[in-house]
Parts: sequence; structure tokens; C-alpha cells
Amino acid sequence: MVPAQRNTAPIPESRVGQRVAPPPSQAAPKPAEKRGWFDSFKADRSVQEAPANRDELFGTLMVQASQLEIVDVRDDAYLSILDYALAEDRVQVAEVVLARLSAPPLRDTARQRIGLAHARAGRTQEAFAVLEGLEIPELEDPIRLEIIRAVTHVD
Repeated sequence: MVPAQRNTAPIPESRVGQRVAPPPSQAAPKPAEKRGWFDSFKADRSVQEAPANRDELFGTLMVQASQLEIVDVRDDAYLSILDYALAEDRVQVAEVVLARLSAPPLRDTARQRIGLAHARAGRTQEAFAVLEGLEIPELEDPIRLEIIRAVTHVD
């Protein structure tokens, strides 16, 4: 790599004594640009207190979701709780959520997510066991393939 060459040209008389901007590598970093009220809201939300009891948290979430009157909205809330439970490796909670979903395609989607969570955690037998509970037989092959890919995934 060739070292950068300095500009050795003489400074014009009209610029003598003027302040020169530092090269980009020495410039101070720019502060993060805020785009609106939501940026402040996100910053405030990043500091959350961890609940002392996760079971209590999931219980509260399930009660609140069950109070939603619109079925599609309630199912969406249940799927969010399911994803959160799987992120916390709380498979038993995810299975409770699965039972509350209103339609077979949603329950099979939940089974798929549970199977993938098992696969990523190295629980291969449990991952493939979710295929036995599928309500839509046509989904068995695509979900089986996703589980195989999750088990054999190399970082």
C-alpha cells in the first residue's frame, strides 16, 4: 500500500491565517441525527426493568392478549408472545400459547416456530416431534426441510 502524500503546495496569501478543516480521519464524529419524536421514544424504551418473575410476566401478557376482542388482533398478540417465549427458551409457555390460537394455519405456524427453536437449541428429536401435531398435512415437508436446515446450519 502506498502511503498518502501530503500536499506541499504553498498556501495562497489570501488563506494565510485561516482555519483549515482537519482531514476526515481526524474529524470529530457527527452526533446521531434525530429524525423525530420516535427516536426519543425508542431511547427511553431501551432502559427497561427486567421483571423479577418471568412466569408473572407471561401470565400478564396472556391475560392481556385474551382480553382482545378482535380475533385476528388477539392471534397476532399470541404469536408475539410465542416469539418472545421462544427467544427466552420458554418452550412450555410457547405450547400454551399454541393452544390458544384460533386457526389451524396459525397453530401450524406456531408449531413450525417451536420446532425451529428446538433445532437451533440442539434438541433435534423435539424439533422433528412437532411434525406429528401438524393439522395441515401439506405443511409437513416444508417445515421438515426448515428444521433440517436449522439443524445443519453452519455459522
